[in-house]
Amino acid sequence: MCNRLFSLMVCLCVALSAASQQTEDTLVLFEKKQVVYLLADSVNIRKEPSTESALVAKLPIGTRLTILNKSKTASRINNILMPWYLVAINEKETGYVWGGKIALASFRSNKNPDIVFHFGMEKIENGNSVYQIRVQQLGKELQRLSFQGFKGYLKRHTCTNISNKGLSSVDDILQVDGFAESCGEDAGSIVFFWANNKLSLVERLTDMADGGFFDRAYLVYPADMEGKKDQVIKREEAGEILFDENQHVASWYSTNVKYEKNLSTAYIWNGSKLVKAN
Repeated sequence: MCNRLFSLMVCLCVALSAASQQTEDTLVLFEKKQVVYLLADSVNIRKEPSTESALVAKLPIGTRLTILNKSKTASRINNILMPWYLVAINEKETGYVWGGKIALASFRSNKNPDIVFHFGMEKIENGNSVYQIRVQQLGKELQRLSFQGFKGYLKRHTCTNISNKGLSSVDDILQVDGFAESCGEDAGSIVFFWANNKLSLVERLTDMADGGFFDRAYLVYPADMEGKKDQVIKREEAGEILFDENQHVASWYSTNVKYEKNLSTAYIWNGSKLVKAN
């Protein structure tokens, strides 16, 4: 995020409708032959794409599946409209699973490969998406953490494990990024620490731009070039790019930036939250 001050914001109008039960109007997230993992525990795999269909199997969190196809119709569960996916459980068994039960991203802990994190949607509430991260170890769910994404109907969010970035008391740092689809939209990053076998929401960081105005925050870790040992530095910047005459976008050489806020605050991790360094 540190180098996005002068990035060009492209203003897009995105109209998404969930009125129809056809998959063309739903959130379609997975591709044929894609390997995916179950987000939840005791997930029903069914013979046909319907909650009324007969059970083929009931599978635990983290079960590995392969996408074979998707249904022509969708089901709305927890206000999320998604298709069903025909999946291969193994070489002999197949069945349908509703798309909301499949993790959008799954990855292991950098310190302990037996720990697996699964990221996915939980529900849509008041027009905004609520997401979840579930922690799994050896087929068992250890923790579930729910949080609201950045405002916007089905705004794109991604989740990555960026390692511990040099923080010796933290095993993993997970970062959920929400992306703006038009100028001035709510966007940024949500940061989680996995430490002492617990996942904690640490910071919610803004990264917004509207024309020449910007408002953003980001974290600098010990492993970063500007980092300091055992500290997390929070940078907060807001202001305006003052365009020269006939200049429509900020260039690499532009120095005409007027800051309304330009703060740097050092924190340390006390095992449960970030506190200001002395």
